[in-house]
Amino acid sequence: MRPAATMVLLGLLCVPAGTAERPRQAQISASVEPDVRVGWVSGLALLMDVYQPAPRSGHGIVLIPGSAWRPGTAEDTPHTEQVAAAGPVYLNHLLAAGYTVFVPNVRMPPAFGRAEALADLQRAVGFIRQSASRWAIDPARLGAFGASSGGHLAASLGTLDAGGSARVQAVVAMAASFDGSRADGAPLTQVSAGDAPMLIIHGEVDDVVPVSQAEWMEQARLKAGIVARFIRVAGAGHGGPVMDARHPELMAQVVAWFDRHLRGR
Repeated sequence: MRPAATMVLLGLLCVPAGTAERPRQAQISASVEPDVRVGWVSGLALLMDVYQPAPRSGHGIVLIPGSAWRPGTAEDTPHTEQVAAAGPVYLNHLLAAGYTVFVPNVRMPPAFGRAEALADLQRAVGFIRQSASRWAIDPARLGAFGASSGGHLAASLGTLDAGGSARVQAVVAMAASFDGSRADGAPLTQVSAGDAPMLIIHGEVDDVVPVSQAEWMEQARLKAGIVARFIRVAGAGHGGPVMDARHPELMAQVVAWFDRHLRGR
């Protein structure tokens, strides 16, 4: 295992939408604990990186980068590289708000199915809860944030449970597929009254995952009496310049969602 390290991230501190103040850059000091071993599956080590800001809020978020379901295993899926590339967009904002961020590696297609990826994440959530004192976080209030395929998995963590310890308490799913036709734990088909509150963010002209997926999920959750909010990003696709331009504002909404549902603010 590589030793923990301290890094300084140059990121954007967001301000809520509608304010006159522009986002400003700030240095975020965070310690990084790489390659924390969650467990073993079929001879593969399930690992995760843990990012802790200073100061910390005492709450944790599982960050699941989008991968387009590309090939990989728990050993070689480059989540660390994905997070480094997405730092100014996702990670830095969560750290700036004081959240401890957990980034698990998971088994991925085609060597493994999507169900295995979800099982690995559920195992990681259980491990985080059992080890909560190690990172000084509240084990009863965990969040999950993901984009694209990561959004699908984050939604699943807020919808499906495995023995009572793997479900998170707040979810943000960006540009996510909620495909109800899949049999491997599709979030749309599993909506029930005990699900976590979910913020859904989707570009209205997404040509990879139709915006109708987000609309269906919002409707299904509201029908079941579950807290949900849908932010439709006008003119935005599956990422791209419009979504990039809106990221500071959108991440302010993401942080506010977690603050409300994890910290009671």
